[in-house]
Amino acid sequence: MVRSLAGFVLLTGVFAAGWAWVLPGDTENAAVEKSGYTSHVIEPTVDTPTAEPNEAMVRRLRDRLETQLFKMLPPAHQEAITRGQRVASERIGDDAVCEDAARQSSIDEDASDDVALAMMSPFHRKLYRNILAQRQAGEILPSLCFAPDTRPEIVEAFSLALGLDGSRAQLTGRWSTTATDGGGLTQGTPTILTYSFVPDGTFVPELLQGISGNSDLNAFFNGIYGNPATWQPLFDEVFTRWSEVSGLNYVLEPNDDGSDLNGLPGVIGVRGDLRIAGIFIDGNSGTLAYNNFPEDGDMVLDTGDNFFADTSGNSLRLRNIIAHEHGHGLGLFHVCPLESTKLMEPFINLNFDGPQHDEVRGSQRHYGDPFEPDNSSATANDLGVLTIGVPVVVGTIPPPTVISNGSTLSIDANGEQDFFRVTVNGAAGLDVSVTPLGLNYDDSPQACFGQPGSCCSGSFTNSLTIANLDVEVIDQNGSSVLATGNSAGAGSIESLNGVVLPLAGDYFVRVFESNSPSEAQLYTLTVTATAPPFVPVTISLPSGAPTQLTPGMPENFDVQIIPGDEILTPGSETLHYRYDGGVFLTAALVDNGGNQYTATLPAPACVDMPEFYISAVGDQSGQVTLPALGAAAPFTAIVGTPFGFSDDFEADLGWTVSGDAADGPWDRGVPVNFNRGDPVTDFDGSGSCYLTDNDAGNSNSDVDDGTTILTSPVIDMAQGGTISYAYWFNDIAGGPLNGDALTVEVATDAAGTNWVQLRNYTTAAAAWLTDSIDVGTEVAASATIRVRFSASDLGTQNVVEAGIDAFATDGGVDCTDAATCADGVLNQGEDRIDCGGPCPACTCTGDGACDDLTFCNGAETCDAFGECQAGTDPCVGQSCRESDGVCLNFGDGDFDLDADVDLADFLGMQQCFGSEASGACTTVNMTGDAQIDLNDFAAFVSAMTGP
Repeated sequence: MVRSLAGFVLLTGVFAAGWAWVLPGDTENAAVEKSGYTSHVIEPTVDTPTAEPNEAMVRRLRDRLETQLFKMLPPAHQEAITRGQRVASERIGDDAVCEDAARQSSIDEDASDDVALAMMSPFHRKLYRNILAQRQAGEILPSLCFAPDTRPEIVEAFSLALGLDGSRAQLTGRWSTTATDGGGLTQGTPTILTYSFVPDGTFVPELLQGISGNSDLNAFFNGIYGNPATWQPLFDEVFTRWSEVSGLNYVLEPNDDGSDLNGLPGVIGVRGDLRIAGIFIDGNSGTLAYNNFPEDGDMVLDTGDNFFADTSGNSLRLRNIIAHEHGHGLGLFHVCPLESTKLMEPFINLNFDGPQHDEVRGSQRHYGDPFEPDNSSATANDLGVLTIGVPVVVGTIPPPTVISNGSTLSIDANGEQDFFRVTVNGAAGLDVSVTPLGLNYDDSPQACFGQPGSCCSGSFTNSLTIANLDVEVIDQNGSSVLATGNSAGAGSIESLNGVVLPLAGDYFVRVFESNSPSEAQLYTLTVTATAPPFVPVTISLPSGAPTQLTPGMPENFDVQIIPGDEILTPGSETLHYRYDGGVFLTAALVDNGGNQYTATLPAPACVDMPEFYISAVGDQSGQVTLPALGAAAPFTAIVGTPFGFSDDFEADLGWTVSGDAADGPWDRGVPVNFNRGDPVTDFDGSGSCYLTDNDAGNSNSDVDDGTTILTSPVIDMAQGGTISYAYWFNDIAGGPLNGDALTVEVATDAAGTNWVQLRNYTTAAAAWLTDSIDVGTEVAASATIRVRFSASDLGTQNVVEAGIDAFATDGGVDCTDAATCADGVLNQGEDRIDCGGPCPACTCTGDGACDDLTFCNGAETCDAFGECQAGTDPCVGQSCRESDGVCLNFGDGDFDLDADVDLADFLGMQQCFGSEASGACTTVNMTGDAQIDLNDFAAFVSAMTGP
């Protein structure tokens, strides 16, 4: 079995001159170990030394240990030492097999009777002897963590027994194979790790001396938190934070087959890469947890310790222990000294939350930053369209926790480079600055051999100057360099100012290093578009771009082209157009003088999908287009007349309000703001919108204890289309709303009997947001679409504020191609003939043959070929009463008009049953057939029992 002496991380400490597993109560720090395969946190039991060592004792102990160490060296090394040569001892590598360890392990217990060992407590004396025995057997050894005030003689004795030579670095190996990514993962490669919670009863083998058992993690934490839905998200939070600061991504594997912990790889659908378990380790005041290094990464928590019962600070104790232990699972060793500034110090600390600067550097060295892969222009991070004068800053650590000198960007080693894409809508300048982040801090390994204590100091790292960062601005082809910034030294800001971007389009910023770093250099990037250094060619459309074309008719529109500081190439003023998604065709603009031109779009047919843009060529900018991206994002237009439904809520267009909320129903009006999470203004600037409890006389303007429902009138979307709207959903505190929601549902029948939930907003935001629903894809197209918005405040009462504005539907386009009279014979093969058009009039017009005098069918009309066809429904969105030709609104069942459908309304339904929909009975005419019958009764029951 492949194991490593550097694979076990043990959380421990020493009290005064005696040995004890310790979690100092006054600092709320849990001592955290470091070594090879696991890591644990340990709490106090103090023993008094039985004897005080002297120099002779120490020399005797050292001589005897060195003798034993000499015996275990390979013969060639012994021979070299005998000849007086210096041979450096080597730490057993991470890929060493047990036989390798055994070859280097032959110490016996002769030293255990030395007087110097008398200073140890009985427990640590036993531990010392066990270590000697384990080395003889070639077994995995723990690496111990010593408190700063531990006697150096004791530290040296254990270091010799463990074979520590002080060569340990702060990083060990990283994951090279995971269940999701497969194999071949290398340094700096983004990685997906799956994690699973083992079922209770899963066996945890003995990795600590004498410690094994069946996991009872779920029962233990359920006893503290009540259920997994409360405590498992704490693990999710920790993994999310690691993913926010590195190239790691985590996926919960809901399955775990309960196989023995440690050793088996993750398998999708079977078990996670990281498996989380808990057993009784040593109870209170002892070891809290241990964790294996890659490629195992499994975590074991002490379910016998009440340390975890303290859930203050959103369970900061538990979360920081998880974060620390998983740091080992990512390949991070302990670091020293003990300054309460780094998560991976050998003592758990509650002065901060999660990974800090040093851990960010380490995780990004192993797994890259969150923007990876971005090593070429093809994989560049898109920073979007730049606005002149508005800086875009990249690398800021996500809230809520601040990490001093932290960043989500780094150059993690020699040869690394980061690409970013920026877009400008016209000629512009570009300012770029790359700011390295870091500080000069003590970053020693734990157990610096030969110095007092295990957390020695003096090995400083200046993380500000790891890499000498340079920057380039690259042209739209992704390779031609427009400017290079390389004048500042390592640790200084590298800047470029006023780089000319002559054309609209995409450009690239490349950040790289000019030295050969072996560690991660954190940095932030700032890019700012500025006004161009010259006045470029500008193109505008004084009357706007045409958006609706008439079939069979060409379309003229005005164009203005101002040269600015440039000279226009004569004849370059061009219209580019296509109607079928193919190649763009061109047509010259007509020059009207004074920088004014006319463009003409050819006559389209109903099946066409017009796209077009304008271009001109300047002597400095080259080709300039409008829109800025030209063929990549042209103007578009429709052919025919669009139809749909639009409501800015300035007038009542038939929306209804229902629900069971105790307070806070939907109100239409100008927003009344009480600074309780409600909006100050509407979204579209018209003035009014729908809001929850929008009452100037009531500051308690939110939804309370229930749900309020806003339902649209019936909308014709028989040809499909898009439902778009703006929504507001917020509370004072912000963040998730503990089960409360703003939901959006759509029904395809007028009575609303088949509602389907398509949106469920559960996160608060103090802003108007927009969304859209595709009818025909997300829900079936229908001529009787209805939409409803439900705002809820359920369970724990929050301040829930909701709003709806700018509601619109795009229902399709009404288009009939222009008539022709191909054969000249009435209704005998013409391509198309419209009644009253350029061809002879249709014979059916005026003779009444196509009018059946049935009101609700609509007056039938003559089609383009002279054939009779049904006319338009005279009562679109309403019910039609044939008896007297009256259009009636669909009833909502609220007979007594109290805004609620209940038993009182049921009496009204009984009174109206079997009669015509007239008078008060129109309120229970819910299916629109002008007769109160069983269909209306079914719809009424659904409304009465519904939400």
